Amino acid sequence: MTTANTEQEAFSRVIERQKGGNSESDIRYAFMTFMQVAGVAGHDDMKTEAPPGVGNSGRMDLYVHNTCIEFKTNILKYGAPDPEYVAQLDNYIDNLLKAGTGVRNGILTDGAHYFLRRVGEKELPLLPYGRLETYDQPPQAKNVREYLHSIISEPVQNVTPNAQNLEHHFGSDSDAFRAGNLLLKEAYEAHRDDPTVAVKRRLWQDLLQVALGKDAATAGDESDWLFIRHTYITSLIAVIMQQRLLGDVVRHATERPDDLLKGRILAEQSDLHGVIGADLFTWPTEVDESTYLREIARVVEQFNWTQGANEVGPTLYQNVITQEERKKLGEYYTPRWLAKAITEKVVEAPLNQRVLDPACGSGTFIETAVEHIIGHARELSATETLRKLQDNVVGIDIHPVAVQLAKASWVMAAADTIQAARNEGTGAGAVSAPIYLGDSMQLRYDPNPMDTSTAILLDTRETLPGHETPITFTIPMALARRQSDIDQLISTMATAIDQGLDAQHVADAYEMSEECNRGMKTVAVQMKELHAANRNHVWAYYIRNMIRPAVIAEEKVDCIIGNPPWLTYGQSADIIREELRGMSEKRYQIWAGGKLAPHQDIATLFYTRCAELYAKVGAVVGMVLPHSALRTGQHLKWRSGSYRRKSGGRNAPHIGLNPNPPKGSGQPEEARDE
Repeated sequence: MTTANTEQEAFSRVIERQKGGNSESDIRYAFMTFMQVAGVAGHDDMKTEAPPGVGNSGRMDLYVHNTCIEFKTNILKYGAPDPEYVAQLDNYIDNLLKAGTGVRNGILTDGAHYFLRRVGEKELPLLPYGRLETYDQPPQAKNVREYLHSIISEPVQNVTPNAQNLEHHFGSDSDAFRAGNLLLKEAYEAHRDDPTVAVKRRLWQDLLQVALGKDAATAGDESDWLFIRHTYITSLIAVIMQQRLLGDVVRHATERPDDLLKGRILAEQSDLHGVIGADLFTWPTEVDESTYLREIARVVEQFNWTQGANEVGPTLYQNVITQEERKKLGEYYTPRWLAKAITEKVVEAPLNQRVLDPACGSGTFIETAVEHIIGHARELSATETLRKLQDNVVGIDIHPVAVQLAKASWVMAAADTIQAARNEGTGAGAVSAPIYLGDSMQLRYDPNPMDTSTAILLDTRETLPGHETPITFTIPMALARRQSDIDQLISTMATAIDQGLDAQHVADAYEMSEECNRGMKTVAVQMKELHAANRNHVWAYYIRNMIRPAVIAEEKVDCIIGNPPWLTYGQSADIIREELRGMSEKRYQIWAGGKLAPHQDIATLFYTRCAELYAKVGAVVGMVLPHSALRTGQHLKWRSGSYRRKSGGRNAPHIGLNPNPPKGSGQPEEARDE
């Protein structure tokens, strides 16, 4: 191939051939020479006449890294890109995407006009329909070079996971986002009525409305688009965690995508359980959509996750869910400096105090608490430190995406310790990340209350053929207290059911009372019935998580930190609003009522409820509350620091907000506020 001396000379030959009516191949030849001279791509980077995916008889004119380029003698028709040529390019891109080639862009050109298409432009509300640029003068060679550099990206390695790079590679304007979400959108629209997808979508909607209010998620396209993006975020987080701990995620995404997404590979290779599992967002591989996972994994492998990987979850969330949407949903980010300051103030002896964040969100407080322990554990072995992390940092949230992000915060902050403990060969890797999807206020999932010292009831709201009422799981508290055993038992049952094996006999491998054994065999039968109706995949995850608040309430903690929901009673979901008001008015007597009622924040009720349920005698509570909590009349009763049920009773809570109550006040120091 003859090489011109300068990029301007090389580009002038492209223009000459376009204006002279030369053939497509002549224009392509001159353009490839220009790309080499301009440093856009080397000869070995460019492939010609390549098939665009499997089952397509066409041939791409040029294929360079993440971009295919289609040449014509003239791409314009009536001054705009010829629709027939655009459709051909779109077909190529669509086939390349589904084949998992890594191609995300297409350029239609005649050498003087350039029409850019990106994955997802037609189907998703992201970018304009396409962009047409004209470069028909030789001095514009540098503009063409810059234009191509902005589109064609060569895979790089050791990218630092700082906020700027995370936004560039995974945010809403990134190739990975467009490619992944287009595939997810197509899979969702094709399978939205499949039971395995529908049940997860319904549970997601219920949980999000409890977490963020009645308007957080509804039926309709807008909420469907949010569900799809939540799936993208959680899948991305799962892949990032496994790349950090195991590596080689592209191979796993290709060979065992379902096992990668559901954490089975992680459990096999690291003995780390309860971090990634079959949850509300693993539906894509259940409907045979795994190409999106390879698209994500390909980019994740380019990063060095050992460098500066702080606040990965919160950063990704803010770059996928817009600020306007987060504001509408009432999602407010806690600055890292504030979470760190509260954690260090409240948790004075991190190696000996158990810390709970009952509204852990994306995990900012969780991350600072983990780092706080590690910073004080220099005299301990990695194994001992890991046990401290597992025992002493606990998170709960009803927001299903937040839980996954908080787990990532726990894992990424503890990753060096996890790996060091595994290297010590003590078996310390057999741990779970203690972050749970659950209702910290314990309002929603026990419609028929019973003494939780005996059992925990979990209503599935799933009524199957042959049943008159929804299936309710009854989990013996004696077994629920044994976290490792119940996690493994439920997971093993689910796996056995997936494989067509007898799940009831799984319980026989665990030491438990005869009554517990019978109870868990009943749960196995119920899970099998749900599986037969294509609704099993989520319930192991659901059970393991939803039982934890009751167990933590029984065990109690030394410190409570966090940022509770900033919602008013008027914004709260219909399904819990009356329960919230009843608890505020009758149990704690902090209800303002009157004109203030709809606008009264539930943050102080959340604070009070969590202090009652989880705080040990003398525990310290430090939470971020609205300014109104300290100044306005609606929180006057709460500021009294004494909360008692109107009817009295042995379980009436009495929580002191004064760290040094005056003598003779009769106010016990059951929990003190920071």
